Amino acid sequence: MKYIQKEVLLGDIGDANIKAGRVIKYIVLQWNLKVVKREDSEKTTLKKLYKTIDQVMTASVEAISIGIPAVLDPESGVVYDVQNIPAWTKIQLNDLVHPSILGAVTLCH
Repeated sequence: MKYIQKEVLLGDIGDANIKAGRVIKYIVLQWNLKVVKREDSEKTTLKKLYKTIDQVMTASVEAISIGIPAVLDPESGVVYDVQNIPAWTKIQLNDLVHPSILGAVTLCH
């Protein structure tokens, strides 16, 4: 079985929390979680996302992949109506995450 040899950051947004883990091959090197409240604003939720990513990010991370339970346009990076995060009705997530890293960002449903 072949595994990706690069160090990547995997994110999961939804179910009332934001999770991020730094992974190489199949080994989780570090992970973090922030709780998202239904009443959190878009700005507050984005701050939690950035903190979650920053706490596991290192210079060796080459890419970020984020899974999100929402309608997603993978080409533009826009997500619509994120479950359990009411403030995110339409958000350009790809552009908001990308400046925080030097590698590629992939969003998936």
